[in-house]
Parts: sequence; structure tokens; C-alpha cells
Amino acid sequence: MKNRRNQIQNRRELSSHYVIRSERYLGRLFAFFGICSTGLLIYSMIIKEALWAILFLLFVSIAMTIAALNIGLWKVEVNDMEIVYRSTFGRVRTYYFGDITKGVYKKSGAFRVYIGEKRIFTFDDNMDNSLFIEQMNRLHIPVWRYSFYLKMKKKSK
Repeated sequence: MKNRRNQIQNRRELSSHYVIRSERYLGRLFAFFGICSTGLLIYSMIIKEALWAILFLLFVSIAMTIAALNIGLWKVEVNDMEIVYRSTFGRVRTYYFGDITKGVYKKSGAFRVYIGEKRIFTFDDNMDNSLFIEQMNRLHIPVWRYSFYLKMKKKSK
């Protein structure tokens, strides 16, 4: 019994500081494909390939670079009651759990966090945000399912 209480206490102490981010291997994978597609883009421009091929490779190169940046830079760091959010483009914002009004699961499995009606950030469905949701539940911040959110949105209009 005492051992169980100690485990729970240790978990709470550890959960006062944690970082949520995308998987690192995905960032490396997108960076690799971005470099390969950029190389193909340069090669196709040198051999004077058709315009549609060059535009397609340009689009793929840009998309892969943005995806690699998104995965590499995006993160949410929680220090007790403070939330430090770094966006895809490196912009850092600080929020507090006291400001959060709700969290909503989307149909896709993503989890959005709101202050009022403004969405401040979204956890994708492949991220482990269980500590964050557990902390929201401990602080009695509502966590809604998508269908309930739609009902509430219709009522407010």
C-alpha cells in the first residue's frame, strides 16, 4: 500500500515537467526526402526537364522541408502550471493552465487546446499527450469529445 502511494507521488512529481513533441525519426525521414527531392529538382533544372516536372519537384521539396521543420521545431513543454509552446516556425508563446478553458478531441483523433474560443495548439493523434490530459483532468478543465463539442457549438449559436 505504501509502495503504491510512493509510485503515485513519484509520477506526479515527474509529470510536473515534461515535453511533448513529434517522433524524431519522422523529422529525419522528411529531411532525407526533402534533400533527395531538392537534388532531383536541381538535376531536372540542369538537364532542362519539362516545366511540369520542375514545378512538381519544387512543390515536393517545399512540402518535405516544411514537414521536417514542423516535426523538428514544434513542441510543448510543461513546467508545473506553465506551458511553453514553440510553433513550427520557432515562435515561442507561454500559456498557463489557469487560462485554458477546454480541450477537444477531433474526429481525426487530434486533441485541440482552447483559451476561450481561440485554439492555442493541437496535438496530433500520433503524439503521447496523456500527461497533459491527466493534468487538465486534475485541474478540472473540461475535456470534450468531438460530438459533444458540436452539440455545444450549435447551442451557442
